[in-house]
Amino acid sequence: MSQPTSGSSTGAGGRAGPPAPPSSRPESASPRELVRSEEVLRTGTRWVGTERITVRRRTVTETRQVEVTLQREELVITREALDDVPPAPGATPGASSPLVVVLLQEVPVVSTEVRPYERVTLTVDLVPGTEAVSASVRSEQIVGERLDTPVVRPD
Repeated sequence: MSQPTSGSSTGAGGRAGPPAPPSSRPESASPRELVRSEEVLRTGTRWVGTERITVRRRTVTETRQVEVTLQREELVITREALDDVPPAPGATPGASSPLVVVLLQEVPVVSTEVRPYERVTLTVDLVPGTEAVSASVRSEQIVGERLDTPVVRPD
């Protein structure tokens, strides 16, 4: 293939001379624009359930042993000699009526009573934290290339 000379044209597919300087471009040509776009990573939060918690109150039975002080009555007989006392009128020996005495004693009484013991309050606290998230985002790049092949302009 032959090398072109300056300012000459070599035909279809060939090379031409250098392009015209910018001052020789027509005034009516509008500038060309490219719009470059990028993806933007947007983050947010939403509430999701993580676990369900059920709170129940249960009754536990345990055996308690408590010492209780009890009292009881005992019959005490005190005897005194009656040597100087005359017999009672109408008293006959061995003909007295029996004397009945009821003795009392304490017995333990067990009962239970329900009383408030403690108040339990449940609250839910918000615990702040951070978590790193990542995603791929795309962006356009505008690349200018210098062509080694000059553009052929019609004369």
